[in-house]
Amino acid sequence: MGVANLLVREYSSLDLRFSSALGKSMRRITLNIPGAGCEYQKKTGGCMMCGFHVATNKYSRGKLLPVWIFQLLSILAWKFYAKEKPSELFVYNGGSFWNDREIPRAFQRWLFGYIAFQKSIQRVMVENRCEYITGEKIKEAVTFLGGKELLVGIGLESSNDYLRNIIIKKGLTRKDFERTVKLINDNGARVAAYIFLKPLGLTDEEALEDVISTIKYALSVGVFEINVSCAFIQEKTEMAKAYLAGKFVPPKLNVVVDLISSAKSNNLPVNIGGFDDYPPPIDIPKNCENCSPSFYDLIENFRKNGVLGEIPQCNCRAI
Repeated sequence: MGVANLLVREYSSLDLRFSSALGKSMRRITLNIPGAGCEYQKKTGGCMMCGFHVATNKYSRGKLLPVWIFQLLSILAWKFYAKEKPSELFVYNGGSFWNDREIPRAFQRWLFGYIAFQKSIQRVMVENRCEYITGEKIKEAVTFLGGKELLVGIGLESSNDYLRNIIIKKGLTRKDFERTVKLINDNGARVAAYIFLKPLGLTDEEALEDVISTIKYALSVGVFEINVSCAFIQEKTEMAKAYLAGKFVPPKLNVVVDLISSAKSNNLPVNIGGFDDYPPPIDIPKNCENCSPSFYDLIENFRKNGVLGEIPQCNCRAI
């Protein structure tokens, strides 16, 4: 395997993913850019569940790399996957794409312009904290994309102020979130909100209730699509400390499926995130060893096709 292929496999992937908001499955390129790391994490210690700083230290050592490195990784990924005619590009950098201290401004502009010429791509998603989202950045991206859809991902996590800012330590007010959602919508883009299933201190039932409440709130203020992140354990996080001390476990898969079932019954645009990332988790959502494999298959089929098949029956649900 050549160096180019190694870089592609290390920094990108191609998957079939169902968009609950658009109602269809799309081939998605996921591009992982080695940015300088989340500035919020560097200043405050970051969110209680996030281990992305470990990846930052590995790939960029927390420094801003030259523009050509980001361009090279983007071009290689496109050349490698173009024959599959991907419909969307999701860009992750373990922080905020529009923070010029994390991702070079020149690359921000270049990427949107480059994607504008890739015919099969219909939409692009970048993640940001609210403080880095400006009307200027949105308008610039929309202009460069030339008619392709821009989706801006924002980590809301919970509509509950205590859970969001005291437990999760997000550092985000609802006022700022609502203002930013309106700013994005008013400038020709759409919002995808990330919501977290099971912060520290909640039972599975309480976590499900909080997620459903947060979904309703997010949609009521103009969010287009919901991405639910289910708690898993990454080392060197506050959540990992609680887990290792026996004070926390990830949610049961039953709860994840209950959420999917509720979302489908109420026609809510909810997607379920994966149970893996970098650094690799040391524990993930699970049921018992007998039924977990069937539940993983069920959830993955929903991620790919938007279909919730027959739910496995197991005595462990009553435990």
